[in-house]
Amino acid sequence: MNRFLALTALFWLSLPTVVDATELLQTGDARWVVFASALDPDEAIGIAQAYRWRFPNVRVVQSSNAWMAVIGGPVPLDGGAAATRDRIASQGGVPADIFLSNGEAFQQTIWTPPADNIETWEYEHGEPLGINRFGLDFVVSDRFASDFETRIPTLAASSDGQIVANIEIIESQTRDANSRLRFAWLDRSSAFPQVLFSSFWMGAHCCTVTKILSKDDGEWGVVDGKTLDGDLGYRLVDVNGDSEFELVSYDNSFLYAFDAYAFSWMPVSVQKLENGTLVDKRWDAEYRSIYVQEAFRLEHLAKLNPDLWHENGFLAAWVALKSLSGQHDEAWNHMLSNYNRQSDWSLSLCTVDTVDGLCPP
Repeated sequence: MNRFLALTALFWLSLPTVVDATELLQTGDARWVVFASALDPDEAIGIAQAYRWRFPNVRVVQSSNAWMAVIGGPVPLDGGAAATRDRIASQGGVPADIFLSNGEAFQQTIWTPPADNIETWEYEHGEPLGINRFGLDFVVSDRFASDFETRIPTLAASSDGQIVANIEIIESQTRDANSRLRFAWLDRSSAFPQVLFSSFWMGAHCCTVTKILSKDDGEWGVVDGKTLDGDLGYRLVDVNGDSEFELVSYDNSFLYAFDAYAFSWMPVSVQKLENGTLVDKRWDAEYRSIYVQEAFRLEHLAKLNPDLWHENGFLAAWVALKSLSGQHDEAWNHMLSNYNRQSDWSLSLCTVDTVDGLCPP
């Protein structure tokens, strides 16, 4: 669980998706799995996020009693309703009181995971990848690194035969030069959609590097994104519904800070591209729901596994999310009552200049 659950989650605000109740009614040999219910839409969406990867069709629906239900499926009744319910419960990772429903009480769907409709191109070492978009020509290729064994991903962008940008992801040197090219509007004040060029440098603990090509004030420029743990990099999410994507990631500074890597959790982080600069939006009230929903997701996971409330890595990320949600004092006091004081994890930081690579006395 822990870090890997955090890495797989995406975060979206709720935009009502009205679906006629008759479409939710299951009259055949399939039923919905009901995981939980809530009155707060952010809580319901946060809980739904906890099941998104196991049940791709997870959704939040409005019930006739005004509660919102978190449901997944529909799932086939293989061996009958009781056997199906017991089989799902026995696989773990769900509440003990899940049940199956034909959807008769469901009135409409108010949230589903948005589809990923971002234009994406993948490249691995081989023939150069040529793409023409917005009147520009893009060529993704690679070159040998200095060791003449690994390769560096490259991107060339040109207009009417004139090179406007050459990008190399020198930080990422692999044998296959894997890279990904995405086109998306991050800032509509630009003349063209932005181009995100990224590469995962492989390995157990790290990292995806992203460079962003954008035309601002008539000039092409390259913005360095964060170097992010894992192979996923930035999620592109229109958090506030303004037809511009925010860059959603996780705060990698929480890795190792409060517990070992495998037991570290990270709070979500939001950045916005504005006039060629990445701006930290974590404390912007406009994006608060994303943190509220993620805090609810962690709290639901802790209901399934109460030991999480005594893991320092989990508590650190949860307190950060609650702080961003405007609930710092409540979370801080809960942490003080529950954190593991016997932890032997000891991360030290040198707050002065090092001498020959070592922290002086």
